[in-house]
Amino acid sequence: MGTKLLGGFIVMILFMGIIGLAGYQSTRYIQENLEDIFAIRLPSIDLVLQIDRDLQQMVVAERSMIFANAKSELFQKLVRDYETHWTQAEERWQRYKALAKTPQEQALIARYEQAKQEWQSLSRQVVDGRKADTRAGRRLALDLSVGPELEKFETMRSYLGQLEEINQEMARKAHATAEKRYRQAVYSLLGIVSLGLLVGISLAYLIGKGISKPLGSMAMAATQIAHGNIDQQITYRARDEIGVLAEAFRQLIAYVKDMAGAAEALSRGDLSVQIVSRSAQDLLSQNFTRMQETLHAVVAEIKTLIAAARAGQLEKRGHAESFAGVYRTLVQDINELLNAIVVPIGEAATVLERVATRDLSARMQGEYQGDFAKIKTALNRAVENLDQGFTQVAVAATQVAAAAREISSSSQAVAQGASEQASTLQEVSSSLQEMSSMSRQNAANAQEARALADGARMTTEQGRESMQRLSAAIDQIKASADETTQIVKTIDEIAFQTNLLALNAAVEAARAGDAGKGFAVVAEEVRNLAMRSAEAAKNTAHLLEESVQSAEASLKGSLLAQLIEGDAGREAVLTDQALRYGV
Repeated sequence: MGTKLLGGFIVMILFMGIIGLAGYQSTRYIQENLEDIFAIRLPSIDLVLQIDRDLQQMVVAERSMIFANAKSELFQKLVRDYETHWTQAEERWQRYKALAKTPQEQALIARYEQAKQEWQSLSRQVVDGRKADTRAGRRLALDLSVGPELEKFETMRSYLGQLEEINQEMARKAHATAEKRYRQAVYSLLGIVSLGLLVGISLAYLIGKGISKPLGSMAMAATQIAHGNIDQQITYRARDEIGVLAEAFRQLIAYVKDMAGAAEALSRGDLSVQIVSRSAQDLLSQNFTRMQETLHAVVAEIKTLIAAARAGQLEKRGHAESFAGVYRTLVQDINELLNAIVVPIGEAATVLERVATRDLSARMQGEYQGDFAKIKTALNRAVENLDQGFTQVAVAATQVAAAAREISSSSQAVAQGASEQASTLQEVSSSLQEMSSMSRQNAANAQEARALADGARMTTEQGRESMQRLSAAIDQIKASADETTQIVKTIDEIAFQTNLLALNAAVEAARAGDAGKGFAVVAEEVRNLAMRSAEAAKNTAHLLEESVQSAEASLKGSLLAQLIEGDAGREAVLTDQALRYGV
């Protein structure tokens, strides 16, 4: 089986080498064409365009110098721009010459340099003529710039255009070549890959026929074991690697069955099962043995605690530090269970001991749940009821003693009251005789007071009517005064606005000068009139305010009269009542 696999891998490696070689050759050809495009042709085109732009900038600067003042800063800047663009054009031209390798380019380079030299000679004459700042120099510059120099410039630019076209054409050819190489590489790789796939499928079928069936059965068995079904049979037997793998699977199934049986015994609580480790690396068997020993120790610890509880030794606790993990947690939980039982029982015993010593204020204070809470509530309620019963008995005894004392004192008071009532009756008899004589005198006095009250009532009625008329008149005066005050305020505001308008008119008259003097006089008179109107409005407002205050004082006087009228009325009523009760 190993030989078959080795042969198949060698064949696939050969196909991979062929594919890699074909891909390398195609990639190398494509890289050469791309290198020519991006490293030579595109930079060449860019340099030619930049040279053409620099030359055009030189022409612009040159023609601007013709019309600029030779002594101005602008002229000097144009000269510097001319020289800068010339330097840049020369640097870029040298860089382009280093990239140009074809015979066509070399021929055009010689023509371009000849035309450039001729144009540069004429261009220098134009610049030097303008620098001389003479009429003849300017005339020469104009003639050359629109005549021979322009022709030489266009000739030079035509050579640059031809160089650009050559590089563009070569770039297109390089791109077409790269695209052709790419298609050839694709077709070649597709053919080789297709052949490799066919050979690989054939090898896979031949090798898989001898491998897939036994491996499939073992994979199915492994899947079933992974799902918990360990009742599996591996029937494949051979001397090759797959046969060795099948034997290992059979041993694995037997091992898993042994461990499953041991686990089943432990789940039933059978700690006597024997687990034999198959090797020093058999961690599963060793861990099963340690788990069995730990369970023995936990069971022994629990039995010790149960025996101590039966003997009444509730303070006995398990040694949780001897265990780890969930076993330590189990022992700690048992200790906490014992604590939860012992604490409420101990507190209840303490309360009962205090009650036995006649301390009825003892109560269970701990926080408990479930049945322990019921015990706490019942015990506290029992002690509370006992305490309340004894308290009520003490209160009843105190009340009986107090009642006895009150009965004794009441008997003495009754005896003393009988003697006092005899003397009191004599005093009442003499008082009645005096009251009879005073009643007759009061009847006479009341008759006279009634006559006086009738006169006072009539006078008061007349005064009340007069005060009502006075109050109505004062209210009308106050309303009129309020309306007048509002009108005065309006006049004051109009005077203020008129004053502002007069000031603005005076300012405008001052700006107008002599033409506005008459208008300024009129504005001043209007302003004085507005100020007098404001002053008169203020005086009127002051007088109205005093009138309103006088009216309010009159209203207060009427209120005083009403109070006097009320008092007189009350006196008359009281007199009438005295007469009725006196008769």
